[in-house]
Amino acid sequence: AARLDWLGRPKWFGGIATIDLVLSALTFDCGDLQIYDSDLKACRSCIAGTQRVEASDGTVSCEKCEAGEYSLGQNDSCTSCPLGYFQAETGASHCNACADGMTTGQLQMVRGSMTLLEFTGSTSSTDCACIEGSTSYQSNDTCESCGEGMSCPGGSYYKVEAGYWSPALHPLSIFECADEEACPGGEPGSCTAMHSNDTLACSSCESGYRSTGNGRCESCAGLDFLLMP
Repeated sequence: AARLDWLGRPKWFGGIATIDLVLSALTFDCGDLQIYDSDLKACRSCIAGTQRVEASDGTVSCEKCEAGEYSLGQNDSCTSCPLGYFQAETGASHCNACADGMTTGQLQMVRGSMTLLEFTGSTSSTDCACIEGSTSYQSNDTCESCGEGMSCPGGSYYKVEAGYWSPALHPLSIFECADEEACPGGEPGSCTAMHSNDTLACSSCESGYRSTGNGRCESCAGLDFLLMP
């Protein structure tokens, strides 16, 4: 026969033991923070990457954290990855950090304006995006600051503000236009009609047009010219 010690383990007597006592989470009270481990025949805390879950029938177990979550163990609950962090795997004890200057979010059009909507609990590195005031137009891993004359809500999106101009091949090189009407903003390299985007800050008219002196261009067709001897 056998007796049980305080942990429910058999104490042997006479060399032969018969055990007909079954311990379970329903009959062994481990309190509100631990679970009963049938292999150890003892109460224990949930390990890192898991949390204590109680089912509707009263049984308790340690369940893995979902993707986008983590736990440190020792009865810690699963917590969503904070802004700027992500985790693609289940049962994680930590979250992975995005590159410097990045948060987690997605660009969406909100009331006519492109806006970076941030969120916690990211499950993918593709959610990493540059914070407002910077852009990743050249590389998804590197953010560059946007200066005066640029609108950068975050992520890879950017646009030139009205009255400013930048060359299409170097969009972060911003120039203030002498004639605001010639520079509508928007896509880099944009000029208003009849202004040449091949000149710095839309400063010249296109071929076949001339400046009127007020920042506008007009067609040369039909104009009379006086030829000087």
